Amino acid sequence: TPHYQTTAEVFREEARRWPDAVAGPPPVEPEWKRRRKDAELALATRVSAASTFTKQSIDRLGLSVPVTVASYGFPVESFEARAQAPQGKFTVLSVGSHDLRKGSQYLLEAWRRAAIRDAELHIVGAIRLAKSFVDGYAGTFVHHPHIPKSELGARYGAADLLARKGIQTVTFE
Repeated sequence: TPHYQTTAEVFREEARRWPDAVAGPPPVEPEWKRRRKDAELALATRVSAASTFTKQSIDRLGLSVPVTVASYGFPVESFEARAQAPQGKFTVLSVGSHDLRKGSQYLLEAWRRAAIRDAELHIVGAIRLAKSFVDGYAGTFVHHPHIPKSELGARYGAADLLARKGIQTVTFE
């Protein structure tokens, strides 16, 4: 995960931008865990990060060790290609945790503004945004709080587009 300082900064900035989406206090790791992580980083001779964002959060610390991105990857061999062209509604799928840090508020707002006819946004996983905020998007997406891992392959295969989460530079006018 990104360094805890970056996570806290992202939460503060997104809470400032989207105050109505805040579902509670910011997630804070206990002090003992932060000290341990810092001690481990101080001893490291090489760091492996799962994303460019996480790498950047570690690079900001000014460590003199290389940080390499080694993405988790995606088991494409577990999913079959479609046998025919898509039919029915255009389907967008977003799977994982949905919160301020992941930028889910941008996905919901962009989807509403796009107002694509004959299209559905399916969100799989816990939504950790204020209920009143999410209720403002009621009817614009389909929420699946949990789907067994054994069924995810079929969901991915049925989707026309996968929405990747992560905050980039987004401007709504």
